[in-house]
Amino acid sequence: MSQDIGPTSYRSEKKILDAFIFTQGADIIVFPEYGVTDFIAGRSAGGLFGEEIPDPKSDAIQEELCPCGTSSTLPDKKVFQKLSCIARKNSNMADKQPGNRGEDDNCPTDGCYQFNTEVVFNKSGCLVARYHKENLFRIEKEAFDVPSKPERIYFDTEFGRFGLMICYDSVFETPVELVTKFDVTDIIFSTAWVYVYPHFLSVGFHSGLARTLKVNYLSSNIHYFPGKLIGSGIYSPSGILGYTYDTVSTSGKLVVARVPINKARAKTSVIPGSKRNSNFVKDAESDKFDFKGKIHRNEFLFKSLKGKTGHISICSGAVCCELEYSRTRSDEPFALGVFDGVHYGSQPYYLEVCLFVLCVDKTSCGYKMADHTDTIFENYRLTGHMETFYAFPEVFTPDLKFDTTWQFDDLGRTKSISDKNVKVGTVVLTGRNFNKDPGNEGPSTD
Repeated sequence: MSQDIGPTSYRSEKKILDAFIFTQGADIIVFPEYGVTDFIAGRSAGGLFGEEIPDPKSDAIQEELCPCGTSSTLPDKKVFQKLSCIARKNSNMADKQPGNRGEDDNCPTDGCYQFNTEVVFNKSGCLVARYHKENLFRIEKEAFDVPSKPERIYFDTEFGRFGLMICYDSVFETPVELVTKFDVTDIIFSTAWVYVYPHFLSVGFHSGLARTLKVNYLSSNIHYFPGKLIGSGIYSPSGILGYTYDTVSTSGKLVVARVPINKARAKTSVIPGSKRNSNFVKDAESDKFDFKGKIHRNEFLFKSLKGKTGHISICSGAVCCELEYSRTRSDEPFALGVFDGVHYGSQPYYLEVCLFVLCVDKTSCGYKMADHTDTIFENYRLTGHMETFYAFPEVFTPDLKFDTTWQFDDLGRTKSISDKNVKVGTVVLTGRNFNKDPGNEGPSTD
């Protein structure tokens, strides 16, 4: 179960209790980033909620950490104890996201570390996992510290191995390493995700991670549309099990789903092989484009669809994108786009993107949503030929509906999305090349 709620102060205890009431029988409840506190700006604000939370996996911990009713074991941890008691009283495994303070000889000048922290309590109210966010986003850097070493935290249950991460971590190597190095079958994801059209919408991008990495993915986002924070869901290797993406209501929603035990990870490895797995032959036409367009400050190259049927391609750097299509009309503007390069933002990272999109007009694509089309694509196939193995599929309609009727074919560095008899808003393959991230360049380890 994923909980999509608005930002609150610690009065959100009522919202936490409501979530338990409305989800009796759920095995796991996931709360959003800042969902049990508030948006924290500055170190002094973080100190209002911060408590030292021990690592339950530390060798120094000799017994279960069950703070509810055992104040003598963990004194002066009122928030920690309150969360434990809520989980124990309602007999659900709960993931929550409070602050965390810690001290050592290398402390910051104010005398302590402050971490954006995810904790998991079992049905007895005992702490089973603690994770410190590694990739801080924008203003978070003023409030929190980065752990000295990257943490890959997981815990085991009778229905799978669950890995933990928070928000911006999903853009980097955290989910890939949890799956490929630690055999995680399910990911718990607390987030305050700011949507970026068209390739970083929360539901699209995170369900795409689930498809490519073959994991169940429980994503719980803050719902605050004025701040572009929207979209929670529960995703599986085969598609979306439940989601909310409400651009009208000011209230959040619970997303509840019955999640199959993930046996795909036991049978199928996502650790990449050594072949490019592509029979694509680049020609002179592939290097031609009709126009350029900025998307999220990156310059994409675009080639317009012409006629009712076609097979076009476009390349940029090492990335080539192909589109085969048949449609009922040819007067509405659609285009095939490509980007291969570094995105410079809160933290720079390398993208490889293939994009098939409904445009606002014949020379403006991708920077904002075109919300209506009368064109039916009788069939289409978008194929990306990339350097990276890690490209994530995203599909949504002009009215921002997400479904999984489309087919996703994963052949390593070549991936494709296909469907028939549908209206198309956006179809994306969003690739992340970690080897080319600034500061991480070097020989490929693929």
